[in-house]
Amino acid sequence: MKRNWPAPLATRRSHCDQHPNNPTGKVFSREELQFIADLCLKWGVVAVTDEIYEHILFNGATHTSMASLPGMRDQTITINSISKTYSLTGWRVGWAIASPQLTASIRKVHDFLTVGHPTRCRKRRQLR
Repeated sequence: MKRNWPAPLATRRSHCDQHPNNPTGKVFSREELQFIADLCLKWGVVAVTDEIYEHILFNGATHTSMASLPGMRDQTITINSISKTYSLTGWRVGWAIASPQLTASIRKVHDFLTVGHPTRCRKRRQLR
């Protein structure tokens, strides 16, 4: 399969996609995903996939997770949530699934974003 990509995948450290896609409803075929996976494996690129709409499919489409493809389990970060599938759009309940090597960095970022007190709040308190 020949594809014309807007930027060479080889220049990236990660590749991000939303599959199935909102609002277009595009669902990548297994062949398309395998093409992307082959490039990720060739160039050592981590695939970051947003699979929040994996259960919202139409016209007989089927969802294939990038992480399920050969060699991609340890090279994929899968992002998901219950918000869309279960009509909980006001709730931001989500998760990231990845290999331990990848989740170590994700956990550090998550800790600093959710546990640390924002600087502007501290400054506001000092002004009172």
